[in-house]
Amino acid sequence: MFRSEQESPHAQAEPILDQPRRGVEALVEGDNIDVLRPGKRSIGMHPRHLDALRGRRAVRHIPAGEGIRPGDVLPPIVDA
Repeated sequence: MFRSEQESPHAQAEPILDQPRRGVEALVEGDNIDVLRPGKRSIGMHPRHLDALRGRRAVRHIPAGEGIRPGDVLPPIVDA
């Protein structure tokens, strides 16, 4: 049982519930891209495009944690 509103699962889940959809985002280390929940940041492309993004070159600097959009890579991703 939770002792206060701060300890309730609803209070902890609020930031995630703001934007529950996951998107492809830039990372600082590792593969440089991954599927994450953006929180209050911009949502990237749908996770189904993750494999299509691997090996493509970015056309601009994409800060870590920012969503990757279709026009951010060459050749651009076409959402069919």
